[in-house]
Parts: sequence; structure tokens; C-alpha cells
Amino acid sequence: MWNQLKTLIAKAAAMLTCHRALYSGLSLCHANGCLLTDYPALYAPMAVLYAALALRG
Repeated sequence: MWNQLKTLIAKAAAMLTCHRALYSGLSLCHANGCLLTDYPALYAPMAVLYAALALRG
């Protein structure tokens, strides 16, 4: 029981701290910033950068 719980917690922590997941989330946030503020000059380059980093891994 405890070993399964430890394994589940370790897998969840690894998934949440994965660079690909973090960069994907940041890319989506910046893309939404582009759409919501109508100011793509600020948010679009960062969205593209984070998308590239997410794809790169």
C-alpha cells in the first residue's frame, strides 16, 4: 500500500515538473495573452519560444 502511494506521488511529481509540460503551459498562457489583450507584439514571441522549447523537450 505505502509503496504504491510513494510510486504514485513520485510519478505525479515527475509529470508536473517535466519541462515539456511546463513549457507547453507557458506557451498556452502567452497565446491566450495574445488573444485577450490584442497586443501580440509582447506575447507572441514568447508563445512561439515556449512552444519550440516544449517540442524540443
